[in-house]
Amino acid sequence: MDVIGSGPAVGDRSTIADARAVLTRYGIELATGLLEESPKPDDPGVRRGSNVIVGSNRQAIAAAAKKARSLGYRTVVLSTTIQGETREIAAMHAAIAREVLASGQPAKRPACILSGGETTVRCAAQGAADAIKSSC
Repeated sequence: MDVIGSGPAVGDRSTIADARAVLTRYGIELATGLLEESPKPDDPGVRRGSNVIVGSNRQAIAAAAKKARSLGYRTVVLSTTIQGETREIAAMHAAIAREVLASGQPAKRPACILSGGETTVRCAAQGAADAIKSSC
């Protein structure tokens, strides 16, 4: 639960030392004395709470497909588990859109092409270091 954006409602297993190790690896300086550890899983404040996942990517895509069909779109779900570099996945989605326009594949117009998953944006280490340094 601590890695899916639950914020302060869930104890965080990562530490400031973990963050410092990553920053040190990339040669980024971190100001000292300004940080406090986030609540950990054994913190009484978060142990009292409970969390329930009420939706998933697969459920969201299924609901979107159902709605698109009800609106008259020819609907194709490519995948709910797409992973990879965002730039490459975006290029693939653009190619599919061009194919729909050019040949009606994988669906004739009006088409709704859906996909979900988790893509990654990679930054060059030096660029990321400069951006972080300039914001501190």
